[in-house]
Amino acid sequence: MKALKSQINQKVGETRLIRATALEKKFNFASIYLKLEQDNPTHTHKDRATYHIVNEAKRKGFKGVTIGTCGNFGVSISYFCNRLQFKSHLFIPKSYEIPRLKEMKTYGAIVEFSNGTYEDAVDKSTEYSKINGFFDANPHGTGAQLAITGYKDIAREIYSTLGKTPSTSTIWVSVGNGTLLTGVHTGFLELGISPKLGAVSSRKNNAITESYIQGKKVKFKASDLHETSINEPLLNWKPTQLEESLSALKNTDGYAYGATDNELIKAKTILERYEGIFTTPASASALAGFVKYKNELSKTGIHVIVLTS
Repeated sequence: MKALKSQINQKVGETRLIRATALEKKFNFASIYLKLEQDNPTHTHKDRATYHIVNEAKRKGFKGVTIGTCGNFGVSISYFCNRLQFKSHLFIPKSYEIPRLKEMKTYGAIVEFSNGTYEDAVDKSTEYSKINGFFDANPHGTGAQLAITGYKDIAREIYSTLGKTPSTSTIWVSVGNGTLLTGVHTGFLELGISPKLGAVSSRKNNAITESYIQGKKVKFKASDLHETSINEPLLNWKPTQLEESLSALKNTDGYAYGATDNELIKAKTILERYEGIFTTPASASALAGFVKYKNELSKTGIHVIVLTS
């Protein structure tokens, strides 16, 4: 790990955990904190996963790294590969709006647009990895386990600042594949504590949140999802960490919520207006979930909202 850090020359992790005093006053809570993952090199929590993925790919002699992506993960992979003079090959659904596409290309990534959904792009990437000797960084198998390893540190960092949080504490995260939720839960379990988890995604567009809300596994087809430029990162009809995510929510007696696009935009606006924090609507989904359940939460507990980008 030290060799990779020295070559990248930028810190991964140890992101700020700030007291959201204006939100505390607005919602009448004693302790609200924001975990700012935009402090990472490419301004996203994905850097934690990429740090381990690229290191492993380089160590095992792969030719490069490939992934299916709808945005931030692609930027992160291309950035870290660029720093190590390593190849990156990204697959992106051609129907997606990708604001950070220029960054990916600037970092030297080969970008290939694919038909269909994000999941189809993942399948294309996995197929490419087998044929071309690239490391499969997608959120299944080794790629998922390395990502979970990276995300465990979020729990450790929260613990190092706040200590042993009370049972009334909650941790709110956005959910796509469920890798982040799984990693955070695993990190807390290793510390011997288990705060309630809040998983937030797009309304009726994610199998994890909908399954937990309905109390049974919900089966989606790709055609069931309603994709917009606001909710793209949150959509998933067959999340790779479905079982692990549902287990994390059940084990912590947690919460799940599917937010509308209007709620995502409102949460983003609240963060900007009250705390001066600028993030994406998808990242602000964690706050949207907290707002939804605020009347059920302990006013004196500690509540952490993880902002992924």
